[in-house]
Amino acid sequence: MISWSQIRLPKSKLAIAVLLALLLFAVPIASTASPLLISEVSAQNVLNTQSTITWTTDVPATSVVNYGNTTDLGLSAYDSTMVTSHSVTLHDLKPNNVYYYEVQSTDSDSNTIIDNNGNNYYTFTTTDFMTALTKPIGQFIVAMMSQTSNALDDFVNLSATEPLTQRGSDAVANLAKIVVNIFKNVARLLNFLN
Repeated sequence: MISWSQIRLPKSKLAIAVLLALLLFAVPIASTASPLLISEVSAQNVLNTQSTITWTTDVPATSVVNYGNTTDLGLSAYDSTMVTSHSVTLHDLKPNNVYYYEVQSTDSDSNTIIDNNGNNYYTFTTTDFMTALTKPIGQFIVAMMSQTSNALDDFVNLSATEPLTQRGSDAVANLAKIVVNIFKNVARLLNFLN
């Protein structure tokens, strides 16, 4: 076996060999892992007192939303689950207000990235109370009217196609069904409002 004392190199070559060894063992090797990236940031299901912020990352990471009524933000909501499809719901918001937000994720290697829309911050506006209340009621009323309209159409079509002797009894039966349908829909609306 050769020992270090047996190695004879000119001083210049020895200096180069030592320098190369130091560089080889002292310089950390750059990571080949891809950087953490955020994309597809958006506010979903914006209501009068809540909103859901969604985004994706290229690797599993945590989910943090920093938000507020000004660009100073000041509030945070988070989920420590490591995912690539992020969804954080913000609660207790004020109706009819503009909110500014940024999203933040940290991967398993402790790489953290914040996306604040190029320092412009993302925004959403909560709905006012009446819009939040009337929109589902309006949808319910449209569905109720559609059901009643369909029942009336059936009544008219049946009355026109049945023989004269049967029209009277069928018409009364169908009219009773329509009235029952109207009462059922009014009861559903009252239950919905309570």
